[in-house]
Amino acid sequence: MYKQIIPIAFCGIFMLSCSNKTAENNNKTARNNSETVNVENIFKENDSEETGQLILNGEVVCDETKIGKVFAPFDAKCLQLNVQTGDKVRKNQVLAVLQGEMSEQLAKEIKENEALLNVSERKLQQSRQMYNAGVISEKELAEIEQENAVLKAEKQRLIKTSSLYGISNSQNPTATPQNETSDSPNATYYTLHTTYITSPCDGYVVSKNIFQGSFVNKEDENPMFVIADISSVWILADVYAKDIHKIKENQLATVKITAFDDTVFNTKVDCIYPVLEKESKTLKIRLQIANKDKKLRPGMFANVIL
Repeated sequence: MYKQIIPIAFCGIFMLSCSNKTAENNNKTARNNSETVNVENIFKENDSEETGQLILNGEVVCDETKIGKVFAPFDAKCLQLNVQTGDKVRKNQVLAVLQGEMSEQLAKEIKENEALLNVSERKLQQSRQMYNAGVISEKELAEIEQENAVLKAEKQRLIKTSSLYGISNSQNPTATPQNETSDSPNATYYTLHTTYITSPCDGYVVSKNIFQGSFVNKEDENPMFVIADISSVWILADVYAKDIHKIKENQLATVKITAFDDTVFNTKVDCIYPVLEKESKTLKIRLQIANKDKKLRPGMFANVIL
């Protein structure tokens, strides 16, 4: 009798255990299904198709129209370095003092031009008096005026050549051309052995490729200084290929900078780049934001909402 009861009891316990495991597995399956549904709901809530919004990842960068690059105008040595990376500078502020052969050559050309121009000015003045007295013809006067105009154009070319490289020839008021005084109307101040490199714009030194006592090479593709005015900045955002059709120029946009959760900037799409990025296969779009208080810094991350 007892031998029959014991197997029956064991069978009952085994069936009860199996029933509990089945119920537990069913509960786990139900929980997993519930979690799957929740995740799907989350994706549906953030789906741009559902919300009508497109959220893009972006970055604050310098406005390229407000960047000034200063290249080495000739092979030279840096005698004096006045600024470092991160410094705020003003337009025409002296960034560095260089010494090299080109400064002597440029000064020589300027000096020769000034000497010829002085002679031409005196000759032109005399010729006009002679023309008024009937000594020379109108044609002769016109030829002399043309010669004077050519020399003046050459002077402007030399000045422009200097300014293109950030060279200033008026930083040392004690140095004047030989045989001329500071009262000479055509005198241009310069030094034969030193050249002053100046900033092309207001802004900050964001890159520097020159050091005190170092040598610079005119063939170097890297600029000595990069000056950036960040009073306005660009936002570059990435658009996946599947969303390109949703973007158009002048489209209104909202920009949120991740560093400032409570700050929102309203702007519009300035430019849609024509070529996809080679590695990411995304398309860049550009937006512009005024930044007068310099709150936005290049390198900050942003979210662009369209």
